[in-house]
Amino acid sequence: MLGAAGAFTAQIVQKYQSEAAQAQTSFIPVGAITIPLVMPDGRLSTYINVSAELEVSDAEAAHVGAQLPLLLNAVNMQAFRAPLSRGPDGRLPRFREIHHLIETAAAATFGRAAVRRVVVTQIAPQ
Repeated sequence: MLGAAGAFTAQIVQKYQSEAAQAQTSFIPVGAITIPLVMPDGRLSTYINVSAELEVSDAEAAHVGAQLPLLLNAVNMQAFRAPLSRGPDGRLPRFREIHHLIETAAAATFGRAAVRRVVVTQIAPQ
């Protein structure tokens, strides 16, 4: 028998191991996402390709990886509603808004707890 002190220590160790397992993360590449650059007045300016990765817990990695098409759909459904371009000809992307768009779509698709962070790795003209 462990006694009260031993049982308490066992609980602490178990809690630490559980937190350590949750802290291990993976980056899931989303691949190239074609996003329309819409001007503030609603006109389409051009398209860009955005590469991003999602940081998820190792426990969620398989689920998130299998459901990536749903994320791409969510991004596409929101992209035409958001003014993502700037400049006189609308060819300059708004980086923060694009990041926020992908982050919001990931939270809506997988839940806020599943995706810890969205990392935009590249934005390039199409």
